[in-house]
Amino acid sequence: MTRSPARKSLLLAAAVAAASLLTGGASADASDAAKEGSSSVRDAVLAYRVDARLRTPAAVAFDAPRLGHAVLPARLTLTNHAGTPVPLGARKVDFLARGTLAVYPCEVRAPEGDRWPATLDPGESVEAERTVACETTLPGAYVLEARWASAPTTDAPLASAPFQIEPGQSPPVPLSTRPALLAVATGTREADRPQPPGRVRIVLGLANATARAVPLPTIVIETSLHLRGSPLTCKDRREVPLTGELGPGRQHVVWMPLSCALPTEGVWEVDVDVGEPSGPPVRLPRHVVRVSAVTTPPPPPR
Repeated sequence: MTRSPARKSLLLAAAVAAASLLTGGASADASDAAKEGSSSVRDAVLAYRVDARLRTPAAVAFDAPRLGHAVLPARLTLTNHAGTPVPLGARKVDFLARGTLAVYPCEVRAPEGDRWPATLDPGESVEAERTVACETTLPGAYVLEARWASAPTTDAPLASAPFQIEPGQSPPVPLSTRPALLAVATGTREADRPQPPGRVRIVLGLANATARAVPLPTIVIETSLHLRGSPLTCKDRREVPLTGELGPGRQHVVWMPLSCALPTEGVWEVDVDVGEPSGPPVRLPRHVVRVSAVTTPPPPPR
């Protein structure tokens, strides 16, 4: 948390520094506005002349290992334009990601002991940096919103900034028989010793990419496991009956323990095919599990 007088030269320097950090050192000119989401919204909650500004990267890649959850840095600046101090105290700021299909909560990670000052004096600015992990599910356009904790999501945000989730190298894949549902897979990524059957898991996420609720079907999950550089060692097939409906932009998660063992050290590759019993499956991006043995040192001599 940093504080500064709101003199024009200092605010300009702060804006340039903020843009430089978020755009890899580029200057904060008109071209940066296209690369970095930012906006300034009047603070209606405090009923003071306080401006809030939120900055975040304009784009991040779809993160398949996190099932599409976006993790991004956020920088929030408050500036007091009033003639009297503004009380901040123990106020807490929450974040959410608003997409075209749904609104997603975000977990906020702050440095230890980083809090707002008790008051914001006239002409002062205070800045907070946070890491925000949002439960997004699909590539697309979003708006990151900063809000005072407990404020209704229908109220105007304290500040907001647009960002885009790009498809990336491992985007979700539509089911061949039900293209409204997009599938992505993750699971166990590292193990510190060879694993018996059932200890390594594949986690499948099914997201609804339409603006209406869709019924969840029975799905078939097929996995093919092999040690990198070696022939196929094990196949597994599960038929998973799902029930109910999935709302727009929402994700249903299926956990599947592998019946295959990973008996040796090395890099194990898992091919995952997903579909319905009535149609052909689709191949998801390959999942990798690294198995390494942890050697216990011998006890010291007596």
